[in-house]
Amino acid sequence: MSTIPVIIGPTASGKSNLALALAMCTDSDIISLDSMQIYQGLDIGTAKVTPAERKAVKHHLIDIIPPTENYSIADFLSAYNKLIAQLQKSKRKYLLVGGSLQYLSAIWYNDSYTEISRVNPDYREKLQKEYLQYAANHPDNKQNPVYLQLCALDPERAAVLHPNDCKRIVRALEIIAATANPASAYRFEHKSNQSHLYTLFAYDRPREELYSRINERVLMMVKAGLLQEARKVYEHRNEYSQSCLQAIAYKEFFPYFEGKMGLDDAIASLQLNSRHYAKRQLSIMRKLPINYLPVNAEISTIITNIKNKCSLY
Repeated sequence: MSTIPVIIGPTASGKSNLALALAMCTDSDIISLDSMQIYQGLDIGTAKVTPAERKAVKHHLIDIIPPTENYSIADFLSAYNKLIAQLQKSKRKYLLVGGSLQYLSAIWYNDSYTEISRVNPDYREKLQKEYLQYAANHPDNKQNPVYLQLCALDPERAAVLHPNDCKRIVRALEIIAATANPASAYRFEHKSNQSHLYTLFAYDRPREELYSRINERVLMMVKAGLLQEARKVYEHRNEYSQSCLQAIAYKEFFPYFEGKMGLDDAIASLQLNSRHYAKRQLSIMRKLPINYLPVNAEISTIITNIKNKCSLY
């Protein structure tokens, strides 16, 4: 059976370059599974492909909304389903690439629970503000009132979330408010399992090598103008969405702009947070049926392997 190739992996693992090579060899479009690359004008910190690369290969679900707008998983799933219908109608081949694994989960399961993220944006905004107000003045969020609220209402869901995971904590409380059921019970009520339509691939990169690549990429981003991009986010912090304000690569520089931290410390903080994010991605990936690819193999060999696995091209 033919399947759609999905290239996933932690930040800085090399998935974008692999996806570009595969797309060019197979005359395919690329669909982004990245929750931050959707925002216009946030290019360096989100590691978007270059204009030249986007000219060579058609990319979808990148630069689709301004940073002032909120964008939920339900919004993504709706956009994805419409896009797939268009591509199939025009008989265009496509592949998926990205590190936002919650997007992958939504696609696999056509997850019904995501629809409730459309419910009551005022409630979501209230929770986000309460959470961030506490976070701005405390070293950790273990006693954050919003997190403690989830602990009381849905201890099972709270137990698997990090206290710093504002987005998922707020989403869980939204689910409870909208359904009167705990998020831990609701989130697995899938409409259907479509995982058989996709085949997952990722580089089998050693942890030490990955962390070194992350540290180096942060330095390259800074040289490319990340500081100016982060300052833009900071200066528009009263207008931009909470997703942008909490995004890795931007929030780490806020203390620097406020004179509370030196630039070197801010850069080190970004490197640390990026490594922690990669660690969380790897933890989730361990539960997925991934075909791991050798990092030292020739790209032509890797592409042939992917094509054979998917029986698509």
